[in-house]
Amino acid sequence: MNPVVELVLSESGAPVDMLMDNHAAFIDFYTDWFVSDEGREASSLLRKVIHRRTQQHYEGKMQYAKMCEASNSKHKQPDAAASLITSGAAARAGDAAGKQSCRYAGPARDAQDGRAR
Repeated sequence: MNPVVELVLSESGAPVDMLMDNHAAFIDFYTDWFVSDEGREASSLLRKVIHRRTQQHYEGKMQYAKMCEASNSKHKQPDAAASLITSGAAARAGDAAGKQSCRYAGPARDAQDGRAR
């Protein structure tokens, strides 16, 4: 990657936060800006910085998905053992709890999504 682009991003004071950022919203915003009149008329350096920042949000989105998958699989392991002992309904309830724990990553994610706990 272009070292100047990386320098601009590192000095921006707004690093990508894999856990707390609403990556889809950032990606949508940067994509819309990129094709707008302002984006098309922007300097090539700024366009490269926005392009790289958008890539970072895609990477953050993938890392978050991997973390959720790992969290859900961790919750499913005990549920698999429990389903051998308990009814299927109890196992499904545990599986739903595992999915919810990743879906709601905390108060900041709730605030970004406009939800109140």
